Amino acid sequence: MTSDLFQLSQQEGIIIEWFKFSSTLEGLYWFTKNKRPVIGLSDSLQNNQPRLRSVLGEELGHHFTSMGEGITQSHYRYSDRLNVNRIEHRALCWAASYLIPLDNLSDAIHSGLTEYWQLAEHFVVTEDMIDFRVRMMDVRRLFISGGF
Repeated sequence: MTSDLFQLSQQEGIIIEWFKFSSTLEGLYWFTKNKRPVIGLSDSLQNNQPRLRSVLGEELGHHFTSMGEGITQSHYRYSDRLNVNRIEHRALCWAASYLIPLDNLSDAIHSGLTEYWQLAEHFVVTEDMIDFRVRMMDVRRLFISGGF
């Protein structure tokens, strides 16, 4: 299931490299001197598919939403993201939408998967990614209904 993200990276010409990052750093997106995009991933992600998909998804989100805008940002645990900046937020929105398409999420919920842990297992992402996707839906619902 993670192969789709690696295939997308390859199609976009993104170099994927693995590193022994510090314990809190899990992913980085940057450009080489020759303007080639690179995603650096922590070795610690290799045996944790939900976390790998969530982190790689967000780093791909940087590629598709900001194309290097701003300073290279570190990828910290989602639960620590209380003050997410605009660039990080756009990347995370892209990742949540790509990894958890709205129609698929709706189908999963209607089939009886209503707990975050069930949805996380179904989509092979972290529970934090599920929580973010659900919050995105709630905000959109408010806009559509004129609740603001």
